[in-house]
Amino acid sequence: MAKNDITTLLIIGNGFDLQCGLKTSYADFFAWLRKDSKRANDNFWTVHFLNNMPTGNGWVDVEAKLLKILPKNKGVNQFLRQCVSRANSYVSRRSGIGTVRHCEDKETEYIAMYIMNNIMPSMRPFSFNSCWFLDELNKFENQFSEYLRTEVSGKKDSYTKNVAQLMSTIADDGEVLNVLNFNYTDPFGLDCSHVEFNKKYMDLVRQKSNVHGVCEEDNIIFGVDYTEDLAQDMHIFTKTHRKMTQSINSEALPWHISTIKFYGHSLGKADYSYFQSIFDNYNLYGGDLSYGQPRKPQVVLQFYFCIYDESAKTDIIRDATDSVYKLITVYGATLDNKDKGRNLLHKLLLEGRVRIEFLNNI
Repeated sequence: MAKNDITTLLIIGNGFDLQCGLKTSYADFFAWLRKDSKRANDNFWTVHFLNNMPTGNGWVDVEAKLLKILPKNKGVNQFLRQCVSRANSYVSRRSGIGTVRHCEDKETEYIAMYIMNNIMPSMRPFSFNSCWFLDELNKFENQFSEYLRTEVSGKKDSYTKNVAQLMSTIADDGEVLNVLNFNYTDPFGLDCSHVEFNKKYMDLVRQKSNVHGVCEEDNIIFGVDYTEDLAQDMHIFTKTHRKMTQSINSEALPWHISTIKFYGHSLGKADYSYFQSIFDNYNLYGGDLSYGQPRKPQVVLQFYFCIYDESAKTDIIRDATDSVYKLITVYGATLDNKDKGRNLLHKLLLEGRVRIEFLNNI
């Protein structure tokens, strides 16, 4: 293998940008939305999320909220007709703002409330179907793109410095990386040539791919995993389907690597399909052949997590370890040989191919 060949696939999530100084938590974003009443009432999903804040700490919890409101047992047109019917039934003539009672489920109530309070009073023509749902989500995504651009432009110098410093911790000397970025920022595309330290560690990245789009191009996507049980006309909300509509570079997986490193990714269920494809590609269990080609190196999985709060260190370690356990266990269940699937994690541990490391704040 040539010296400059890519040896490592680095997978990063929102924790990477948070560690590098960007305020990219959903709490920060929602606080920004609330500062402008017009922005806060721009679309259904913004109104819904602002009034039904996720209880967890990551964007994975927002995607869980997205999944929960999508109909599973009925077509979207039938579902939305029910919501409109409920809205018509419970509009309050006195105040102009209605309340919804006796709905079969919370999801119907949420949408009926939005129709009643945000669309009916304006007398706007509307046609409710899956495309309306998706158009509203596009508006929410564009708001997040705007917020991220503001964050990056206001902190460019400190951000690139922190990215380089974090890379100096994650990357070994002379290690060449391909980055699979689940964020909507492009930290390795920013100009850092004026600082030699920054340039040294940015140059470790040979290739990069933003899985779900880049804020600068206004093409970011939120979505759910394609394996979820959804009504047929709701498949347009899966990340797989939405990615098909974009021309994002997908040549993200180099052929020969020795290590897959993870930093700042929640390892949430919404991205399990991606991880399954990656683990399949590198024949994670091991064997003589992989897709009919000579055996690839036995890949090591290296997970990095940050102890961002010393007072919560025990909980952070426990949650991180649990997320790794679930990821590999769920992947094992997809293997054709169920016996191999059940012992996959045990095998990887015995071979020293699963490692978890906890880093301090930079």
